[in-house]
Amino acid sequence: MKSWNDYYSEKISWKKFLEKLADHSYYMEKIIELNPSSVLEVGCGPGTRCVFLSYLGIKTKAIDIDKEIIKQVNGYNKEFRGSVLTGVEDAFNLPYEDKEFDVIFNAGFLEHFLDPDKIKLVKEFTRVAKYYIFMVPNKNYRLRPYGNEDLLTKNQWDNILSDFEIIESEEIQKNWSNSLPRKAFEVLARLVGFDIRQNVMFYCKLKARD
Repeated sequence: MKSWNDYYSEKISWKKFLEKLADHSYYMEKIIELNPSSVLEVGCGPGTRCVFLSYLGIKTKAIDIDKEIIKQVNGYNKEFRGSVLTGVEDAFNLPYEDKEFDVIFNAGFLEHFLDPDKIKLVKEFTRVAKYYIFMVPNKNYRLRPYGNEDLLTKNQWDNILSDFEIIESEEIQKNWSNSLPRKAFEVLARLVGFDIRQNVMFYCKLKARD
């Protein structure tokens, strides 16, 4: 299995940066709708979402346990003129006070953990922030770019998270056209056996308990 630093090794151009934002527009809008003054992305990848949110005047921090990933984030933050704070930190034991952030978010993160660890992480996230927003590939997602994804249905996710206060949870379509030319992707999709019209992502917003 490749490291996350290797996984994100492809250089991101301004064009790719904008495509990544468009690909996550539904999920990003859900964050912005909360009008946060501070956000924390845990498991941040190259940090493009944080860079964009920093443009809006939001105090934004990106963290990962991999210091090489954080080096990438720092480089893109400078290149794309963001104002993101960064840190090498453990998602299971965040060094923050209760409700220190308005929103914690991530995409493509929780599906890489076993169910007990999913619960531990969500407990920590809803301790540190007023809201936790995430998006993961669901059961219909047939591409496994990293290899250890736990692909679940909405009902399975709702069951895992039943002890938390779920504000919204739904299955949505991914904007595949931003990833590859449409026709080429349709051919690839048929080869691996799924319909791109299916809802292939799971989105969830949780609120911290008072």
